[in-house]
Amino acid sequence: MSKDPIIRVLVVDDEIDHADALSEVVARIGYAVKQAHNLVDAKRYFTETWWMPNAISPKVTMIWS
Repeated sequence: MSKDPIIRVLVVDDEIDHADALSEVVARIGYAVKQAHNLVDAKRYFTETWWMPNAISPKVTMIWS
């Protein structure tokens, strides 16, 4: 029997407190989470071997005020 695929979430926010809060909630749900606080880090995490998926199916939500 194979395991369910791991859902990986990359939280990108330049407000560290916001990224921490969202990452904690997502991790408690059971997803693998990484944080980036700028575009350079986001690109680096996305291209890491651990992060690179076999297929990309992004689900993007942008919330700002």
